[in-house]
Amino acid sequence: MLFHKVTTLAVFRLRDKGIKFPFPHSWYLYGTEAEGTRKSILFRPDVTGRKTVVEWIDDIPELLPGDSEADAIRSEIYGILSERPKAETLVDEVYERAPFEFQRKYRFLRICIGTTGRGSRFQRECESVNPWALLLGALDTFPADHFHRLTRLIPAFKEAVNVAWNTSPPDRNRTMELVEAFWKLFCCHLRLDRDGHELIPSAQFKAWQEIAESRLVKWDRIFGDIVVELAGTSGEVASNRFLGPIEEKRRREQLEERKTIDEALEVIGENRATLDTVAGMPRRQ
Repeated sequence: MLFHKVTTLAVFRLRDKGIKFPFPHSWYLYGTEAEGTRKSILFRPDVTGRKTVVEWIDDIPELLPGDSEADAIRSEIYGILSERPKAETLVDEVYERAPFEFQRKYRFLRICIGTTGRGSRFQRECESVNPWALLLGALDTFPADHFHRLTRLIPAFKEAVNVAWNTSPPDRNRTMELVEAFWKLFCCHLRLDRDGHELIPSAQFKAWQEIAESRLVKWDRIFGDIVVELAGTSGEVASNRFLGPIEEKRRREQLEERKTIDEALEVIGENRATLDTVAGMPRRQ
């Protein structure tokens, strides 16, 4: 995380100074990710968890001594490292440059329910906040004009979180599960947006498109399973105009899935019995 945030933060700080740092990156689950570096660097584990250990394994890069922009890039990176930053405080600063306000608001929600942000300066603000109110505030800023296909999912998603959190006591686990599932889906599409990446090759972009499509298909199953679980503890689900049909549809699918599994197991059992019978037959002399 430290490597990803230092490099992309240098891009942003230099841009403020009018200096271009052509470094491929994207926005994803935890802010920015450096892209296109896998052929050049190797991350090595640090058992203490206190260091970022990176080894350069590509050809020696041209250092361009005396080039003002190259010198500025090196100086900016050294300057960030000299601040001895913690990874999460770098994430805080990186998110100040996020293309959408929704990202900042949703991250604050995730920090306050404990799924991210350990060490963030925003943690201290989470003591008296209501996650439900934070979600509503974040969704009010959802960039619907950029993510049309996700907008249609929001009403049911909002209702599910409402049921999970505003019960007595709040169902924290399912609230967290819902919040994280939607975030993962959003981020798969975020890095495809024109504001969600820079200098990404077409092959990488195409791979991301396939991942996003797959995640969108999986959403109905993942979300439906959570809704069915909520229905087991809350009578509000069945009568909810958004969640009721989803629960009913997913229950039918679950029955079909169990039937398919049972039939497959039955076939496996029959085949195993046949093989055991054959194995027990006396061999011909």
